[in-house]
Amino acid sequence: MLKVVPTPIQGRRLSRSKIAAALRRGGRQRNIEKRVIEIQTALRSEQLEAPVLVVDAMGTALASLVAVIDTLQTQIGQLEQQLSEHFEAHSDATIIRSLPGLGMILGARVLAEFGDDPNLIHPGSGGGS
Repeated sequence: MLKVVPTPIQGRRLSRSKIAAALRRGGRQRNIEKRVIEIQTALRSEQLEAPVLVVDAMGTALASLVAVIDTLQTQIGQLEQQLSEHFEAHSDATIIRSLPGLGMILGARVLAEFGDDPNLIHPGSGGGS
């Protein structure tokens, strides 16, 4: 919603169909009509007013933050894809994923923390002299 309407003034003018479309673009699938009414009611309720210049400046700052969040989400998605590809290619991926609670992300972290050489004894691990 913040991407569509970064200021309260713009929010008040938002139609139900545009709210519903924004929710669907955001991945919402259930109770859309109910949420549309709730959101439109909240956007059109009485609020304290700030000077238009301040509202516009805050809206511009908000739009910039939303763009940064979008970029971060894209980068996180790319990182997850690469992590998945590399983790699944590892010879111990099936074994690690078979442990309760270890999915791809946590499994890759465990692999990174412990390493993948079963014959390597780390100093201080009590593995011999």
